Parts: sequence; structure tokens; C-alpha cells
Amino acid sequence: PVVQIVRFASHPKTAKLIWWKSTPKGITPPDSSTLFNPVLEEMGLEPINRAEDLLRGDLYIIPSIPEVEPIPKDEKTAYVGELTISNKNYIIPPWVQEIDEEQPLVYITMGGGAGLVGNKALFSTIIDAFADMAVQVVVSTSSKFDSPDILNVPENIRFFKWVPGKLLISKADMVIFHGGYGTMMECITCGKPTLILPFHSEQEGNGRRLEQLGSGRVVMLSKE
Repeated sequence: PVVQIVRFASHPKTAKLIWWKSTPKGITPPDSSTLFNPVLEEMGLEPINRAEDLLRGDLYIIPSIPEVEPIPKDEKTAYVGELTISNKNYIIPPWVQEIDEEQPLVYITMGGGAGLVGNKALFSTIIDAFADMAVQVVVSTSSKFDSPDILNVPENIRFFKWVPGKLLISKADMVIFHGGYGTMMECITCGKPTLILPFHSEQEGNGRRLEQLGSGRVVMLSKE
């Protein structure tokens, strides 16, 4: 038996990379069958019409929930919910205890993707947006960025290379992230509203689904 772990954009029944847009006229999808079908024939396997047909299987495990990944359900499809790794043994940083439960908390996590648009530009924008607001902001920058590179950080904003992500999400009133699968599923699990700044189509697809569900809003990156 062939068991596949797939999501909406790669499931043979629903595969469409940019599912939230109409396909522009004049685009010809690449013909991958010419490459694979001779090999499949030699192996005694069924031919394919498109690359996604290679993911055909006897059981499909969907690491999500039907609302986020609306794949036609049948006896071959099993939803398993959040499929992320969370280390229960990490040491909670002392500053977590300093979070004021009475004041709104915004958690921002961009990871290494922030480098694609310029770390300083993006994080300076965050400072401009939240400076002097009556909210607490915790920003996770990943190990690729040092907060001392940014000067004049207001007291209500804190930058860290690493934070216990799911713990911060559970405490936050809003999460701003790039639309990655792991953070998306943790936000859904914790029931938190989101603002998504996607860096590529898979992340935008996740954000568009949250937007459709009324639990998120997509803001596309701009040169400004």
C-alpha cells in the first residue's frame, strides 16, 4: 500500500498551486507525462496526465482540518490535525513572566524569511507601526538577525532570536507571521486571529484560507 502525507495544493483531487486565482489565459501547463510515462510503463505502473498524479495512493493523510484543507472526503482520506513538533522540555525564558496579562500582546514571527525583504527594513516598519501604542510586542527574528542592529527600540517592543512559539501564541491577542504551515496550525489550535505577510505562494495560500475563514488577513509585501 502507498500512504501519502499531502495537503490541498498537492492532493490529486484538488492540486492547484495558486487556487485562489483564475489561471491567466495563454498559459500552457508543463507536460510532465512525456518524462514519467515511459518509466512508469517499464515499471508496470499506470501512466499519469500531470505531475500530481504521482501522488496517487491508497491512503491520504492530511495534516490539517477540513476547514483549512477542504479535500473531498472518502475512505482513503484521513485528517489528523496539527502535525508539528513541539519540544515540551524547553526552558521558559524569565522575560515571559514579565508579560502583562492586562495589556494586549502582539506576537510577530517571520523567521529567516524576513531576510528576503531586508531585515532592517521589515523590523523598522514594525517599530514604526507599534511605537507608543498601548500594546506589548514580542518579535522572533531567528538566529540570522541581531536586534542590536536596530536602534531606538521602544520599551513596548522586544526582539529575540528565539522564543517558545506556541506558548507566545497561546498568550497573544494577535499573531503576525509569514503564513508558514507550523505557525498557521498553532494559531488555529490556540484560536488566535492572524495577519499574514507571505513570501511565496504556499504561504499566501495558507493566508488566503485563513482569510476565507474569517480568522486572518493577508497583507502583501510592497516596495514601500
